[in-house]
Amino acid sequence: MVLRRRNIMHSQQDAAFNDSYIAAHRLDRRKAVIDRFYLTSVTNRAFNEYFGNVTYGCLTEFVNPGEKESFIEFIDGFDGVETEKCFLFKNGNGEYRLNLIKLIAFEGDSVLRNIDIEMLDIDSIVETNYKICDDIARERLVMGLTGEYVFTYSGQSGDIKIVRYEGSTREVRVRMPLDEWREYMADGIVVPEDIIELDNLVNCMKTYMSDFCVKLTTSMRTMGKVNEKVKFIGTIHTKYTGENIVTGRIVLADGVNSMGNIVEVVDELTMDSLTKVYNKKTITEYAAKLVKQDTVDRVSIVILDVDYFKQVNDRYGHLYGDKVLARVAKKLKEVVGEDGIVGRIGGDEFMIVLKGINDDYALRGVLRAIRTQVKWEFKNDYENFQVTTSIGVAFSPNNGHEYEELFKKADFCLYVAKEKGRDRYVFFRDEMHREAYENSINKKDKIINDGREMRELRYLTDIMIQYNNDKKAAVMAMLEHMQKLYKVDNISIYEGKDLVRKISVGTSIEDEDMSYVYSDGFKRLMGDKTYIAASFVNNNRDVAPEFADEMRKRHIYSTIHCLIGSKDEVKGMFTVNRMKAASQWAEYEIECSVITATLVNMLMQ
Repeated sequence: MVLRRRNIMHSQQDAAFNDSYIAAHRLDRRKAVIDRFYLTSVTNRAFNEYFGNVTYGCLTEFVNPGEKESFIEFIDGFDGVETEKCFLFKNGNGEYRLNLIKLIAFEGDSVLRNIDIEMLDIDSIVETNYKICDDIARERLVMGLTGEYVFTYSGQSGDIKIVRYEGSTREVRVRMPLDEWREYMADGIVVPEDIIELDNLVNCMKTYMSDFCVKLTTSMRTMGKVNEKVKFIGTIHTKYTGENIVTGRIVLADGVNSMGNIVEVVDELTMDSLTKVYNKKTITEYAAKLVKQDTVDRVSIVILDVDYFKQVNDRYGHLYGDKVLARVAKKLKEVVGEDGIVGRIGGDEFMIVLKGINDDYALRGVLRAIRTQVKWEFKNDYENFQVTTSIGVAFSPNNGHEYEELFKKADFCLYVAKEKGRDRYVFFRDEMHREAYENSINKKDKIINDGREMRELRYLTDIMIQYNNDKKAAVMAMLEHMQKLYKVDNISIYEGKDLVRKISVGTSIEDEDMSYVYSDGFKRLMGDKTYIAASFVNNNRDVAPEFADEMRKRHIYSTIHCLIGSKDEVKGMFTVNRMKAASQWAEYEIECSVITATLVNMLMQ
């Protein structure tokens, strides 16, 4: 009996909650009939409740006194053609609120006529919108806690869309015609033995099955890296337009506890741990594949650089700088939303891949939103400078059909944006940029074709001959020449298995401990080579955390490490470091560093 009473109480509470929820989210349309004296003769419940269930006289008693004359003219001038206008009306609480009053039709002749009216509280639209937006944001946040996947299918468009929720944002993983998605999934994303189930799933969507659950073994959620058993749980939702759509969730078939860590492991391989956006490898592969596959929609490659980030690092330290990058990344994801994906490709450099924004005006709107949102994010944080963004953009098919070409052109436009004073975006335009772009490419090609490495080898060989009897002087001359030529901040040589520093030129660094060289992560970075070239050291944190941490302690943003000796018999290490800002190592810089390390090895024998 007690249990039954509790159930009744809960039912009553639930009913009360549902009533209050519906009341808070509905837009009540108050309807009535008024006669030629403005008296209400027929009213609906919403109308009565709004005005406090009073006994009505003239509707003119509730209109704001200052608008009474205008209201009467509005009613008297009604000719039977539907019309509407806004007036202030006093509700049951005595508050004057803005209402839209619509005159719909009248019955009778022009003298004895009754007018059907409809009223809508304009202020309630704003309030309801806030409540709906708040509910959406809360639901997104809750779904983002567990990285929920949601799918929808519209027979009207023929498209399937799959969205992953993350934090307070959501990312569109799939948006394509259902039949194309089926072919994509069948081509290695779903295991062969589940193709029949895949066809069953597609059929459930196309036939609008009211409730279905289909299991597939697929690598869809892990971007082709790991297979897992998932369930597509779907149902039918009727939109306010009357259109039916299929919607549902994609969840692990065996429960989160048994396989939920797979997605976390894959995230570590595909996501940048600092900013929680895609890492360089993942977004580059995605962009290259998208540009190659999509011949209908425009694919925009956007390269973005954080202005004055070096000043932030210098003044507040690298830990604070990391937080700035995380805030920028979060803002980028919020602005981009479902129109694309965001990745980090360098120290303070991001890439955004936008698909389907085929209109220049719309694309400018997204870029303008990025600029303003990032600027406002840091508006009051600093006194002497403002964190802003410089952006370069190139898009297919106008600017090219290959990812590499688009990336180079977007990167060139980023350089132009910087040169013009930062805090701006620049599109690649053939008529404006082609000549300068081709000159910059030809200049780089000329440097390579001139055989810079050979000239450096000849120069370094001359130094060895000149200092034949003084090996240390020869080494010092090599290092000083290299530092000046390549404008690096520090070059150091470490000797012995314990890697004790013997020679250093340029900015001094505290680096007594070189044990990270023997870590598994560092060995993975080096692979089959005898050197590593880390243009953006922090990007290697996932693979070699010890190495990245040590570089951070020493304020080294970019480094080249060349092994002296062999992997089996380590005789030393030759390092070239940039300590003011990170930048991409040129191929000739890497090659010349390897050549110098080889010559040093010869001198040490």
